[in-house]
Amino acid sequence: MSSRAQTNAAPAPARARRPQPRNLSVVRRNRRSLIQRGPSRRMTPLVIGGVILVALLIATVLLEQVLMAQSAFKLEEIRRRTERAETRNQELVLEVTRLGNKSRIEQYARTELGMTETKAETSEYMVADIEVSADTRLARETREDELDATGVSAIVTGQGEGP
Repeated sequence: MSSRAQTNAAPAPARARRPQPRNLSVVRRNRRSLIQRGPSRRMTPLVIGGVILVALLIATVLLEQVLMAQSAFKLEEIRRRTERAETRNQELVLEVTRLGNKSRIEQYARTELGMTETKAETSEYMVADIEVSADTRLARETREDELDATGVSAIVTGQGEGP
């Protein structure tokens, strides 16, 4: 057997009988500057801080690039929609111009609706004789006796009463 195995099996009598010193005390340091570190241990917090800063900078630049690309896609879609809307607007303006042409309207009225041009000497007009009460708000012709000295109508309310 080895000597180590023998010492573990039975403790040495000299060790058990050694007197314990009574004047020992724990000394606490108030400052950490007493701990001496090597140059590589002093630079570790700076290196870690630098790596974190560089990683944040790279992440910020990548995020900015992604946002710019998304904005470019949205802008391109808006440009396409604007071009389509402008094309449609031009088509509608052309159609309004074509439909608003007086000769086309006259031709449509003659061919599709069967209308004919009237002659003033052979035309007869019907006039309705309707009693209009004072409370109806119909437009009517101003008579000479209703005008004041400046030529402005004295009827303000539109109900046949004066001001």
